Amino acid sequence: MGGILTRRRARPPTPPPDAGDCGASTDWAWDGKSFRALKQSAMPRCRSVPSNDWPVTYAAMSRSQR
Repeated sequence: MGGILTRRRARPPTPPPDAGDCGASTDWAWDGKSFRALKQSAMPRCRSVPSNDWPVTYAAMSRSQR
């Protein structure tokens, strides 16, 4: 066990069109026992930046990276 079985993306509700792109996004994985955060990105100010270009605020490390 321990492999990634499921990935989910949690996103806040879409802001109104005039607000631009801002908020936070987290990628989650199920490890067989619980959900684990894989990566989190955030854009606190609305600057019309696509979410895939937001700064990464957290990234999980694999055991081989430790």
